[in-house]
Amino acid sequence: MKRWTGIILLAWICLLLSGCDFWLNGSYSSVTPNQGNTTAGNQGDEEIYSYGDLREAMENMVELGVQKVTFSASRFDAKTLETYMQRVTEHIIANNPVGNFAVEQISYDVGSSGGRQAIGVNITYSRTKAEILGMPVVADMDEAVEQIQNALADCEASLVMRVQAYEQMDIVQMVQSYGAQNPHICVEIPQVSVSTYPESGIDRVVELSFVYKNSREVLRSMQQTVQDSFTAAQKSLKAEDTALVKIGKLYSYVMERHENTMDTSITPAYSVLRYGVGDSKAFAEVYAALGRWVGLDCETITGTRNGEAWCWNVICIEGTYYYLDLVQCWKSQTYQLKTFDQMTGYVWDYSAYGEDGPPAGEQIPTVPTEETRSPEEEAEGETLPQEPIPSEEATTPPQEPAPTEEIPTDTPE
Repeated sequence: MKRWTGIILLAWICLLLSGCDFWLNGSYSSVTPNQGNTTAGNQGDEEIYSYGDLREAMENMVELGVQKVTFSASRFDAKTLETYMQRVTEHIIANNPVGNFAVEQISYDVGSSGGRQAIGVNITYSRTKAEILGMPVVADMDEAVEQIQNALADCEASLVMRVQAYEQMDIVQMVQSYGAQNPHICVEIPQVSVSTYPESGIDRVVELSFVYKNSREVLRSMQQTVQDSFTAAQKSLKAEDTALVKIGKLYSYVMERHENTMDTSITPAYSVLRYGVGDSKAFAEVYAALGRWVGLDCETITGTRNGEAWCWNVICIEGTYYYLDLVQCWKSQTYQLKTFDQMTGYVWDYSAYGEDGPPAGEQIPTVPTEETRSPEEEAEGETLPQEPIPSEEATTPPQEPAPTEEIPTDTPE
């Protein structure tokens, strides 16, 4: 018994003298400099030959979400290693995008391992390894915008991505504009908050949160309803329909549910197409998106009408611009496709469109020549829009038998 006790004691003394203090202090893995596939659990310490090696190895460690490593650094004395580690730690936390985003604390010990000078590093993260490894990496802001648009289309609550060539952008305004341009995709425009890590520099982690009033399940259901409605509107058009005919048919499609109920909604496309409820902005944005869906060059104008905040549409046909105010057409029960000179009482949002109307600097319309209906339409007794002839008077609605005939509506469900 005494013999075995002596052997164990001797082995213990040899172990202490060998300098394997990191083995005794805990479980460490190694990170290989210049290799991006390092993971926890690697065997053996990797040699560090310079400050650059140490910095790169530490960045690899952080970007892989590794918690503990041991670096062998036999070429350096303890004081030099201490200085290098202080600099690298400050750099990782302050300047490295993933470090600034995900690292809470970096602790280290300078000692020896296997009789060689070494550094044992322990990193505490504020984010999970899955969050770190799961973030998409994009090259520039164009790719970043695509990621944001995909997140909006999927009604995601958040998005974290690394942008390697970050440029300053008003992302909140970009989301607002995208939602207004695509109400069939972004059925509710969320409240957006944006953080970047670090706050300066070209390479950054960008974190966005999207806050919706409706649940994701409800939003996806609304989104499907709106997209089904867009598809139905497209099917209502004929291949031979000219642009003017399409404009009139889409007007009837959008307004057929309207019962003169003017109200705002956080889900404008769904409210307009499902229940016929909206304000001038909702009707104009839905009509513009639907127009673009079927191939028309159609946009929404924001401005005032008789001093009241108002929205309406502008449609370009072969370089000539026409204007359509869906709500006013409905109120007057007269379909009116107007030229620029006929837009009395309307004031442009000059900051967005220019003083001469969209696009800035171009004069708008000459009156188009009359186009006749096709023999097929005459034979069928087509009652949806004839191609209107803009004039000084309000153009007649594209319906038969009478221009002022009330457009039928359905009772909101």
